[in-house]
Amino acid sequence: MKRYLQIIFVLPVLAAMLLSCENTLSDEKARVTVEGLEDSYSFEAIPDGKVEFRITSNVTWHLDVEGLDWIRLSPGRGLGSAEPQVVTIEPIANEDENPRSGTMTVKAGDFSRTVTLTQAAASITPELKFVEGVGQDGVLYIDSYNLEGESVKLYSNRDWTASAEAMDEWAVVGPLKGEQGRYSTIAVVPIEPNEDSADRIGEIVFTYGGQTKVLSVCHRRFVAQINILKGDVPVTSVDALSIGETFELILDVNADWTVSSDSGWLRSKVSEGVYGKTAVAVEVDPNMTGARRSGKLTFVSSGVSVDLTVNQGDEYIMVSEEKFSIAKEGGNLSVALSANVEWVSESTQSWLTVNPSAGNGNADVTIKVEASSSDDMRYGVVTFRAKNIPGIFKVVTVTQSASYIDLTIPLLFNSSDQSWNMTYNPDYASAGQTGAVTGKGTGRVCSYTYPTNEMIYAQVVPVNLSYGMVFIMAAQGNITFKKIWTGDAVEFHIPVASIEKGKTLHFDFGVMGTSQAPKFWNAEISLDGGSGWESLITGTNETSAGLGVSSNVVLPGSTNTERSYKATYKFSKTIEKAEIIVRVVCVDGTVQQNGTKITSPHKSGTFRIIGADHSYEGDANNPAVVKGPKFYID
Repeated sequence: MKRYLQIIFVLPVLAAMLLSCENTLSDEKARVTVEGLEDSYSFEAIPDGKVEFRITSNVTWHLDVEGLDWIRLSPGRGLGSAEPQVVTIEPIANEDENPRSGTMTVKAGDFSRTVTLTQAAASITPELKFVEGVGQDGVLYIDSYNLEGESVKLYSNRDWTASAEAMDEWAVVGPLKGEQGRYSTIAVVPIEPNEDSADRIGEIVFTYGGQTKVLSVCHRRFVAQINILKGDVPVTSVDALSIGETFELILDVNADWTVSSDSGWLRSKVSEGVYGKTAVAVEVDPNMTGARRSGKLTFVSSGVSVDLTVNQGDEYIMVSEEKFSIAKEGGNLSVALSANVEWVSESTQSWLTVNPSAGNGNADVTIKVEASSSDDMRYGVVTFRAKNIPGIFKVVTVTQSASYIDLTIPLLFNSSDQSWNMTYNPDYASAGQTGAVTGKGTGRVCSYTYPTNEMIYAQVVPVNLSYGMVFIMAAQGNITFKKIWTGDAVEFHIPVASIEKGKTLHFDFGVMGTSQAPKFWNAEISLDGGSGWESLITGTNETSAGLGVSSNVVLPGSTNTERSYKATYKFSKTIEKAEIIVRVVCVDGTVQQNGTKITSPHKSGTFRIIGADHSYEGDANNPAVVKGPKFYID
C-alpha cells in the first residue's frame, strides 16, 4: 500500500500552503537534481547510522514509499527552491528473523526516480553493537579537559548490563543496563581533567545473552591545542578593512586560555575563555596613519601560544558630516570628503543628487535636496564608495522634514541661545529676536521653533501678562521662566503623521527650580488643539497644599535639584496628520517649593524644564547638558 510520508509536527496551514504551491507549479517544467542518492541500499539488522542525499528542484517534490514502515525520512516533501534540500534516511533496527525491503520514489512534476532499500534479518544469536560515538579503532576518546564527557549509542537484541569498576576513580559511567530491542546511550564523564603525562585507559564490559563485549575508553593526556577558525576555515592571518570593522573568530581550545594584543588599534572583546569552542569578537579601529599596518593577537593556553596576524590596508573615505536634516523647501548640503582612493557616489532617492558624483582623492561635495511636495517626512541615503575596493565606503543620511513627522524616531528639543534677561513682550517678534506663531493671539508667543520644521515648536503660555513674566530657552537645552502663577505653562506642539491605537507616547523630561518656585505642576496632553487636556502617567500623584488640586509633577523641595520624569500616554484611538500638544502647567502657584504660601508670583520664583537625567552642573562644552525634553512613540 502506498502512502505519502508526512513531516512530523507540520501545521495544517503549512500543509495547505504546500498543496496550494504544488497546484500552482504543476504546469511548470520540472528541473530536478538529486545528489548522493544510490540506486539501492542494504542495511544491516542493526544499522550503522543514517544516509543523506540532496534534492534541488524548481517545483514542489515528495517521497512516495512502499513497504518502508521501518524507515524514517526527514523531510518527506518540500517546496521548490534554488538551494539544495537535505533528506535523511534513517533505518530502525530489525528485530524480526526475516529480511525486509521496500521502495522509495522521488517525485517532482514529471520527474521520478525509484530506489530499493533492503535490511538483513535480525540475528538469532545475541548481538550488541556500538552505533555512534566510537572511533574506527573501537575506542571512545575523551579530551583531557572535557568534563562534559562523551557518549556511545548502542543497540542490543538482548537485555544487557555493564561494568566500569576500573574507571571509578576518574570517571562516572551510566546507565549500566538496558533492555533488548532498544537504542541506549551510555555516557562517560570524567571527574577531573587529565593533567597527567600519560593517557588514562579504562574498559566498560558489557554482558548480554551470555556474551561479553569490551569498550575501551581513553581519557587523553593533556597537550594544549589551540585552533583559530574564521567561519569553518583555520586561519593564521586575517585582512581587515581600513575603515575599521568587527569580525568574529571561533577559538577551539582544549583548556583555559587568554588572549592579548600587541597593538592599541587591535583588540579582542574578551580576554580569556575556557575549554571548548568560543566565539571571539575582534575590533579593528580605522587606519588613519596613511600606511598599511599589521598587528597580532596572541592566544595562550598552558604554555602553548598561537599568533593571529591582522593586516589592515590604508584605503579610506571620510566625510565631514554623516547625518543631515533639512527643511521641506530643500536646498544644498555641503560635505567635505577626504579620501586616498578613486570613488563614486550612489543615491537611493531621485530627489538627492550629488555634485561631483565621482572623483579621486579629496573633494568638496554638494548634495542637492529637492523641495518636497508631500506632507510626510522622507529619508534618503548617499553612499560614497571606493571604486573597485569592496568594503571602503561612507554613508550620508538626509532627513527632510515635512508638515507631519514620524515620532517612532525620537524628537529631542535642543534650544537656541537667547539672553536670560528677555522680558515677556507679546510683540517682541517684530524686533527679530525670535519667531511668533501666527494665529495664536497676543497671549501665545513661540519661544523656540524646530530647525527643520517650523510646525514643531515650544512656547511659554502665561495666563496673566501683568505679572511681567521673564523666560528663556537656553543653549543648554532648558526652558526657564520666573514670576509664575497658576495656569502658566510650557507647551510643546508636535504635528504627527500617524499614531496607531494602543501605541504609547513617551515624554522624558526633568524639572528643577529655586526655593521660591511653585511646587505643584501637571504634565498633560491635548489631541484637539488645546480645548481638552488629559493627564500623563508620571508615577507621581499628589494633592497640592494650597488649592487642593491633583499634581503629577512636583518639585523635589531642594533648590536647583533635578527630578526626572518619564511620562507616558497610551492612545485609545488612531490619529493621522494631527497636532498633539504636550504641556507642563502650574496647577497651584500659591505654594512655593520651600513650602511657603504666597498670594502673587515671587520675583525670584524660577522654574526649569530640562532633559531627563540632565546634569545641572557643567557648561556649553559639556555634551551632557546640551539636551532638552525628548518625545517618542513605541
